Amino acid sequence: MNQYTLLFGPESYDEYRKVFSGVEKYEGQDMKFSSLKGDPIYSEVKSIVKEKEADKERLTKIKSEIKNLVLDVLNKYNVKLNGEYEESLLGAELLDIGSTGRGTNVVGEGGLGGVGVENLILAYEGNIKKAFGEFYKVAINPDGTIKTLEELKKDFKILDAGMNLRFNGHDNFVYNMNEDGYTKMIGVIKKYIKV
Repeated sequence: MNQYTLLFGPESYDEYRKVFSGVEKYEGQDMKFSSLKGDPIYSEVKSIVKEKEADKERLTKIKSEIKNLVLDVLNKYNVKLNGEYEESLLGAELLDIGSTGRGTNVVGEGGLGGVGVENLILAYEGNIKKAFGEFYKVAINPDGTIKTLEELKKDFKILDAGMNLRFNGHDNFVYNMNEDGYTKMIGVIKKYIKV
């Protein structure tokens, strides 16, 4: 008779290791993907991609205008703009690292934002249907009505893994949403995820 109890067996270990799926460095299992082609939302996704392509020219123009305004201010105060790979402590650095710089922006505003959606999906094992299904469950009252955005903000969190040094905490992407974005998200989930 064994006097010890196994607390962390092979099954538990395998379950824990799922966190590393798709991460070759840690010998994670292959990440599973599914194609959207047979999905009813495929045409909508293609439509969004076309909208983004059409919007690219407008965004490029706006980014150029912003850069010129920033350069004017830097010149006014005799601050040199450093080159992309320059490591000087003197001067300024201008980076386009937001969703428009990565090309992950969505035409329109008021939603979780690109990184917020990424964090939501990753929080549910990379499964978009599970992520939006859980979001929807929390957004619905027991009587079937939709919670207000303020109620949702109390009940649901999508936290950024990185620390926001401005307030020494983690961003909650639900706070990025406005009423219009929240209403649209609920509508899309009802229509396409079929929760």
